[in-house]
Amino acid sequence: MDTKSKSSRAAGVLISFLVVALAAAAVFVSYPVVYQNYTRNNDQPAQMSSFVRRIYKANFVLYWELQERMQQKTLRPSEVLLPGFEASEQNILDGEEVLIEFEEDVYFTVSEQNSVTVTGLLDSAVYEWQAYMADSMPNLNYIIIDDEKKTYVSSDNELLVMEPESIQDMESYIAESFRCLIALKPYADGSISIEYIYGCNESSFLSYYRSNTLDNNLWNEMGLYHLGPEYEESLVLPSGVTIIYAVPNQMVLNDVVAYWFGESEALNFAYAGLDNVFLAAGCFVALCAMLLPIIKQLRLGELRLAKIPCEIAIAVGCIAIAMYEVVYETAFNTASGSFRQYLQDGGIPDPISTLLLAAFNLAVLMVTFGGMYVSVLSLRQIIEGPGRYFRERVLIGRFFTAVARKVKKCWKALLDIDLTDSSNRLIFIIVAVNFVVLALMCSIWFFGIGVLVFYSIGMFLVLRKYAVEVKKKYAVLLKITRQMSEGNLDVEINEDVGLFNPLKEELQEIQSGFRKAVEEEVKSQNMKTELITNVSHDLKTPLTAIITYIDLMKDPNLTPEDRAQYLDTLDRKAQRLKNLIEDLFEVSKASSRNVTLTLADIDLCALLKQVEFELSDKIEASGIEFRFHLPEEKVIARLDSQKTYRIFENLIVNITKYGLPGTRAYIDLTDMGDRVCAVLKNVSAAEMDFDTTEITERFVRGDKSRNTEGSGLGLAIVKSFTELQGGTFEILVDGDLFKAVVVFWK
Repeated sequence: MDTKSKSSRAAGVLISFLVVALAAAAVFVSYPVVYQNYTRNNDQPAQMSSFVRRIYKANFVLYWELQERMQQKTLRPSEVLLPGFEASEQNILDGEEVLIEFEEDVYFTVSEQNSVTVTGLLDSAVYEWQAYMADSMPNLNYIIIDDEKKTYVSSDNELLVMEPESIQDMESYIAESFRCLIALKPYADGSISIEYIYGCNESSFLSYYRSNTLDNNLWNEMGLYHLGPEYEESLVLPSGVTIIYAVPNQMVLNDVVAYWFGESEALNFAYAGLDNVFLAAGCFVALCAMLLPIIKQLRLGELRLAKIPCEIAIAVGCIAIAMYEVVYETAFNTASGSFRQYLQDGGIPDPISTLLLAAFNLAVLMVTFGGMYVSVLSLRQIIEGPGRYFRERVLIGRFFTAVARKVKKCWKALLDIDLTDSSNRLIFIIVAVNFVVLALMCSIWFFGIGVLVFYSIGMFLVLRKYAVEVKKKYAVLLKITRQMSEGNLDVEINEDVGLFNPLKEELQEIQSGFRKAVEEEVKSQNMKTELITNVSHDLKTPLTAIITYIDLMKDPNLTPEDRAQYLDTLDRKAQRLKNLIEDLFEVSKASSRNVTLTLADIDLCALLKQVEFELSDKIEASGIEFRFHLPEEKVIARLDSQKTYRIFENLIVNITKYGLPGTRAYIDLTDMGDRVCAVLKNVSAAEMDFDTTEITERFVRGDKSRNTEGSGLGLAIVKSFTELQGGTFEILVDGDLFKAVVVFWK
């Protein structure tokens, strides 16, 4: 990936991070405002309908317990609350089923067959409420005192000091010790008066209480909707007592009261405006996740998180939404100062505790909004094509797509089975026969076991015979391959090896390939030997001449004219040695592809004219008449101008060296549309008895006596430079006619 793509992707990731961070910061800074709204309009747990409903039921339990204490004997609840009715007289109506509610959403059904009476139902209900108070509401402290203040029932002796007349003077103690405290006096008509209330709104409490008294009286609480009004009129309601209920600051058990005054406070904080802020921030994050990928430069669609499977994306989104409970719990405890107090109690002072709380809250919020962002970013790709999304991004879709692909592949494989092939036909017959035999054996039940024994024996004998034949044919192939590995490439394979016939044909191809490789290796070794000989000869000739003339120049009696002549000869031989080494170096680089091409659109007509002009002296000295047949219009090809110039220069110089003086040489250039063809023809001065495939090799010359000035590298350079530019070079000989054909693709 290039630097620009990486930068674009990094910018997309950064913008995504900023979106999530902005949403988290917006929610975090809203904590003080939400908390202020919460403290101003807080619906305290003590005034919730569920709490007041349980207080209403508890009144009956405590009133019954007080009457037992006052009469100093064990009483059934019905003896206190429904006096005057004998237990044997209050049967349930015949054929009726009665639904009784012990607690919210906890019901049981009784009928005539159970011999349940009205007084029995009342007793059961009060006993159940008593057990519920002991098991599920141990954090609720209470005391009930009769009006004469002689008898009481209490769960907390500290409440004994709180008499209605003096309770107003204990507000500081109550604020330090309790979360809420309610002192109420019930009356025989079902109403109550509030003697004192703390931590709760009096009007809200009374409203919920009256709702339970008028609309959900004791009978309805028990689910006794079918009984007559005489039972309701006979019910004795608690009166002549004062009841105090209190919830302490320090709750020792994790009961329903602790849940109301812990969880519900945080939930009320969320309802005070945090839910709206969180929803707005979540919508902002989701909207950004939908719209930002439209900007292609950000490359958000290429992120791995944007390509997670649909099921995982949905799970991440659900977890992010479920994190809201953690968010509002954390927010409430942060805004209320609970977390800060906890850190300070642990020895972490401000401002470090403040910074830690800010970091923790932002981390929770960023994880939540980050999950939402990733989920929406991944799921939005369904708009690019539901079908493709289902196949590529949905795990179930991937599974079914893979299964469909496998089934299709198997079906295609079945259709492609060639039953005309002997091996396929044999396998098909064996499988079909095996299926028929097994089907028959299954149809005759127990007797099929005996048939299966004989069938298995027969199958073993047939397979054993077939395995022996395969083993023999394999041994034949193994013997032949062993002989080939020992160097015998002429071994023949005449036997029919059946299943291994395709392998036999491949071995024959290997034999042919080995023979060709050996011939090529022999040829290569011969060419290497000849190359060494030619290099030695061509380098040795000018070097020997240089050494000889240097020795001659050491003669002190050498005349100036001779010295000048020797220097001229030395210069020519040195230049020849230099050119020879340069040509050798250049053709070696071209052969190894270690050449850098500078491609450009060049006009081959103009290039050939330039070569003709610069070689005009050699052309004139050769005694050969050159005829250039070039198109009038430009012939453009994308080539390296220097390498192409060298190709035509070497070919024309080759004509001036080896062409027959007094003859003509023809240079034709033809534009063939998608390629350009250059043909150079001349008559050779010497008889051409060489192999045209070898003349382009390094240090191979048509003049085998090597008396001319050539290096044997000219045509090798032409071939290498032509092929390096994607073209072709070919030598054709017809008697004394020498033809060089160069083809370049445009």
